[in-house]
Amino acid sequence: MDGLVTCVRFILVLGSLSGPLALADASIGAVLEPGQSLRELAAEHLGDPDAWPEILRANRLDSPHQVRPGMRLVLPVEAMRHLDRALGDLRGLVFRATAAGAEVLATETIADALSEQAAALQARRRGDLGEALRLARSGIAEAGRALETSLSQRDLAAEAVLDAAGGVVQRRRPSEFDWTRIPIRTLLAERERLRTLAQSFAVLRFRDASSLRMSENAQMAIRRLRRDRLTRSEQVDVVLYGGDLRALIASGGRQSLRVEVPGIETSGDSTHYWLRKDAESMRLANYAGTFQVSAGGGSVMVGENQGTLVEVDRPPVPPIDLLPPPQPLEPEQGAVLYGRGVELAWSPVAGASAYWLEVAVDPEFSRLVFTRTDLSGTEQRVPVDREGLYYWRLSSVDAAGLPGAASLARLFQVDRDAVPPYLSVETPAEGLRVDADSVQVRGRVEPGARLWIDGAPVQVEPDGGFAVERHLDEGPNRLLFEVRDAAGNLSRLERRLYRTPESPMPLRLAEHLPRDDLGRILVTRPQFGLSGRTLPDAEVRIQSETHPGLSAATQADAEGRFDLILSLPDPSTRLRAVASGPLGERAESALEVVLDSVPPLIRLDREPPRRTADPRLTLSGRVEEGESLMFDGQPVALSETGAFAFCIPLRSGENRIRLVARDRAGNPAVLERGILLDREPPRLIRYDLVEEGDGPLRLLRVEIEAEDASGMTAGIPYRLDLGGRSRQGIARRGSGRNSYQDRVALPADSALGPRLRSVELRDYLGNRREVAIE
Repeated sequence: MDGLVTCVRFILVLGSLSGPLALADASIGAVLEPGQSLRELAAEHLGDPDAWPEILRANRLDSPHQVRPGMRLVLPVEAMRHLDRALGDLRGLVFRATAAGAEVLATETIADALSEQAAALQARRRGDLGEALRLARSGIAEAGRALETSLSQRDLAAEAVLDAAGGVVQRRRPSEFDWTRIPIRTLLAERERLRTLAQSFAVLRFRDASSLRMSENAQMAIRRLRRDRLTRSEQVDVVLYGGDLRALIASGGRQSLRVEVPGIETSGDSTHYWLRKDAESMRLANYAGTFQVSAGGGSVMVGENQGTLVEVDRPPVPPIDLLPPPQPLEPEQGAVLYGRGVELAWSPVAGASAYWLEVAVDPEFSRLVFTRTDLSGTEQRVPVDREGLYYWRLSSVDAAGLPGAASLARLFQVDRDAVPPYLSVETPAEGLRVDADSVQVRGRVEPGARLWIDGAPVQVEPDGGFAVERHLDEGPNRLLFEVRDAAGNLSRLERRLYRTPESPMPLRLAEHLPRDDLGRILVTRPQFGLSGRTLPDAEVRIQSETHPGLSAATQADAEGRFDLILSLPDPSTRLRAVASGPLGERAESALEVVLDSVPPLIRLDREPPRRTADPRLTLSGRVEEGESLMFDGQPVALSETGAFAFCIPLRSGENRIRLVARDRAGNPAVLERGILLDREPPRLIRYDLVEEGDGPLRLLRVEIEAEDASGMTAGIPYRLDLGGRSRQGIARRGSGRNSYQDRVALPADSALGPRLRSVELRDYLGNRREVAIE
C-alpha cells in the first residue's frame, strides 16, 4: 500500500510539471549596469553565477560580447524555478528508488533515469532550459517506474515450517472449513490457522531460527508472513485465540515477530516471552527485554522476568515479579540411566503453586518428549522409549498462573545396556596349590560395578581394581565371584584352589603357568619354560616317565626361584620334578604337560556393515575354546559359554576393529574388520539447465552433480519453476557415478526462463539434505 501511495504522489508531481514552459517571462527583466558582469547578474536574479548562458539563450544572443552596459535583458526566472524543481524531484525519486533496491530489482529503468538526469544537467549547462526540463520530466517518469517496480518485487510471501510436533496438530487453510492433521516439516503460509489438541504441542520455526511453541489446546492464526526480497528480512504477525504460546526470537536475526491477542495491544523489544489466552483473561510472562501491554484504557510496561494479567474489559494489573526457577537435584548432570523410566527431582520454591517440567531430545527444547505445566510436587517419573541424550528444565508457576524463567538445562543419558560387566581375577590362578592358610585375591571389574566374593561385598576402587585377603581351609577351596553393573547385568566367575600342609622341602611351580581343568600345564610350543620355588640353592631336576632321555636340571637362586627350558617329545608328556636340598632334603612332584597350539575361534552373530550412519556399533558373538577376549587392547567380558556382546562408538570416516581372543594356553586368534561411518548428507557440486530443440517442441535437460562417501540413491527429486508454474521431477543417475539427468517438456507459452528451486539429496544410509536454491 505504501508503494502505491508513493507512485500516485509521483504522478501528481509529473502532472504539475506537464504545462508549457515559457523560456523567458517578459514581465521579468533587468538592465545590465556599467561594470556588472553576466555572472553577477545571474547570481543576483537566478541564484547561480554559472547560469549566465541561460540569460544569453533567453535573449537570443550568441556571445557575451554582444551584451552592452545599459542593455535591458529578459531573465528566465520562472523557467529556472521550474527546472530546479524538476531536477530536485528527479534527485529525490532516484534516491528513493535506489534505496528501495532499484539497482537490483529495476536495473535498466533506474539506469535510464540516471542517464536522463545527467543529460538534463548537461543541457542546463549549455543554456537549453527547455531540453533540460524535458529530460528531467523523462527522468522523473523512469525513476517513478523504477520505484514502483522495486516496491512491488520486494514484498514477497514468506513461509514458516512446522519443525516439531507431538500428539495431534491440525491446520485450516483460508479456503477450507475443516481442520486437517498436519505432518512435521510442512510449510505454512499467510492466513493459515493452527491448533493443538489435548496432550499435544507444536513448534513453528522461521527462516532466522526464531520459533513459536504451542502447548496443548492452543489455537493461533498467521495474519502476516512477508519477506523483503532485498534485505531478506521477514515480518511475521500471528494472532493467539486460545491456549498458551512461547515465543523465542533469534538474537540479531532479520525476523520481526509479533504475537497479537484480540482486544489487547502489545509492543516491545522482548525476544523471549510466554502468553496464555482463555475466555476470561490473558497472561503474559516476559523473560528478555521489555513488553508494553495496553487494554481497557490502561497500559503497563513489563520488564525482564516480570509478568502481568489482563481480564476482559479491564486494564492490565501492575507488573508482577516472576518466581525464580527450581534447582534440579536428580539425576546429576550427565548421569547414565537404565530402564524405560527416569525419576526427576528438584528443590521446592517458596510461593510456587505448580511447576512446569519440560524434557526434550535437543538443547533448544524444540523436540519435546514430555511437558507438564501443573506439577504440584517436586518429583516426577518420565517415560522414555529409546536410548540417547535427554535435556530437562523447570519453571516455577505462581498463584497468578505465571511461569518464571526456566532453569538451566540438565543432561542425562538413557542406555539399554545388556552386556555383562567386565570381571578379571589376576590371582589366585585356577587350580593353585598353596600351603599357607590364606591367599591374596586381586583383580579388576568394570568401573562403577559392585563385587561379591562368596556372597560377601568387596570394596572396589574407582578404577575397578580390588584386592582382599581370603582364609583357606585345608584341602579344596572354592571362590565364587559375582559382579553386577548399574544396569543390573551379572557376571560370574569361579576359582578352585587347594591348601596342603607345608612340607620340610617345598616344591611349588609358578602360579602363572596355565593349566586345564585337570590341572595339566598347557604350552603353545614344544619348547617351553618351567619355573617355580623351592629351598635356596636346591638342585631341581625334571625327568620324563616315558622318555628316559628327556632330562633338565638347574639350581635355585638365593631366594629359591628356579627356571628350566624343556622340549616336549609328545603332545602330552608326564614329567616328575625332584628337588634336592643342600642338607639332603628331598621333594618330588608329578606333573603333566600338554601341547596346545590350536587357537580359539571367534564367531560373530552378524557381520558388521561395511558402511553405516549409526555412530554406535553392537558386536556380539562367541569365542569357542577361548578364555579371554580383547578389543583394541581392552578386555571384553565373556559368559560361561564364551558369548560376548558390547557396543563400540564409531568415529566419522574409516574405523578399524580388532578382536584378539586367547585360550587358556595363550594361543591368539585375531579378527579384524573395517567400517565406514558416514553421517554426512550428500553434497551438491553443481547443477545446470540446458534448453534443447526449438519451435513448439522444446525440452529442458536438468543436470545435477552430487557426491557422497557411501553412495547416493539412484534418483534425485527436484523442483522447477517453468514460467511461473511449479513442477517436480526426479533426475536419474547417468553414466557417471555422481551425475544425474532428467528431461522436461517446456510449455509453449512460457515467457520466463526455467529456474531450479530445490533438490533433495539422499544416500543409501538415509542421510538427507534438501538444498533450496534462491
